[in-house]
Formats: sequence, structure tokens, C-alpha cells
Amino acid sequence: LASVPALPSQGLAVVMTKGACAVDVPCVAGPDLRAGLRRTSAKHVVVVFGGNVAPCLSSLRKELEMRSGPLYAGAAPSRNVPLPASLEERTKLGVAPEHFDGVAVLSAELASYVASQATPPLLAGDGPAALGVWLAPFDVDRRPLAALRGCV
Repeated sequence: LASVPALPSQGLAVVMTKGACAVDVPCVAGPDLRAGLRRTSAKHVVVVFGGNVAPCLSSLRKELEMRSGPLYAGAAPSRNVPLPASLEERTKLGVAPEHFDGVAVLSAELASYVASQATPPLLAGDGPAALGVWLAPFDVDRRPLAALRGCV
């Protein structure tokens, strides 16, 4: 696993669940999202499930400066989609809570919360719907991030 440690003062870090790091900010690559989040420290963590986020980072950084408080957001939310079978088995939810495919951005406190969880439903290799399951109970800023629209 390649990693560039982020300093807490960093505004942005990236966790790649697929593919390699090719961005100009601190980045961790590997399929285990929680392990990746444990190895980053930034005001906002960009979780990449798919797509190329590199061209969007500078506009994303500017957009995030306008937001404050706990944030879980992406280009556009997915709603009312069936859960992947393995998640359905573990959660019995049937329908996935609102979540962000491709790229999701977490504020530091939510990234830290997910990183600290020791139990399923979020297993290594689970995708964006699992992150939505974890974060469903929280009242956070979920407004779409315009800067990501061209990247996912």
C-alpha cells in the first residue's frame, strides 16, 4: 500500500479504494476504506470508489472552504437503489440509504468515526452504499458538490 501521510493541517487528503494515487495531495490507496481513513488526517477526505478526481481537486478545495461542520457529500446522491446482496444480508435494510457513488467527501470528524468502527456492515471492498449505511443516522451537510460533477 502506497501512502503519503497527511498532516492534520492539510485541507484535503484522498483515499483511493481502487487504482493508484495520482493526485497532488496526500493520498492512501487500498481496498480497505477504514484502514485508508485511519492513515489519513485532513479537514476533508475525498474517498474515491471510481473515476478520476485529480482534475477536480483545486475547484473542490475552493468549494469546501465555503462549507463548515460535518459533511458527507458527492456529485449527486443515489436514492432508493437496492443494496448489494452482501450488505442486504448484514443490514436487512432492503434499500440503500442516500449515498454518493464514485466519489464521496467526508469531513474530518466523519472520516475519523468511520475509521474507528470495528464491526460490519462496512467490510473491506464494500462500496459507496456501505458508507451511506454507516452515515445514514447523522444529521450532516449532504448538499451535492458541484466541483465533482465532471469527475465521476
